[in-house]
Amino acid sequence: MNASGKTMLTGRHVLIAVLAFFGLVIAVNGIFVVLALQSWSGLSTDDAYRRGLTYNETLRQAEAQRALGWQARADLAPLADGRARLSIVFTDRADAPVDGLVIVGQLRRPSREGADRAVELASQGSGRYGTDVDLPLRGQWDLHLRADSADGKTFILEDRLWLK
Repeated sequence: MNASGKTMLTGRHVLIAVLAFFGLVIAVNGIFVVLALQSWSGLSTDDAYRRGLTYNETLRQAEAQRALGWQARADLAPLADGRARLSIVFTDRADAPVDGLVIVGQLRRPSREGADRAVELASQGSGRYGTDVDLPLRGQWDLHLRADSADGKTFILEDRLWLK
């Protein structure tokens, strides 16, 4: 304190202020690191290396699927009871319905592990397939389906859907 009764800024005050500031920054960064480590890892596949080695096979499968000429339109709509209806329409190159498919797959939550749901779609006629599914969260879902026909044709559908 000086002669007029005011507190003077000393080196000790500056040191305390600087240490408090950097201590706060380190504490907040520590909290962010812990939260980041406890949340989603960001990996979409556990075997990326192995999938990379078989990339030519993936290209052959994609070309075979293009040659089929099938198209699929997927929709995810909320129901009144809190569930959702997953609907898909399959058509061929001539826009005719594709019936007789066995369709299985998953709805995956891209930002949270543990919310994924296995789905099996039932035929509803005229190329339409659907199922009701209990989804715990609204928002973005990734659809991964495999549709197999009785004559051995396979169609893989990967689509990003939004549940309002």
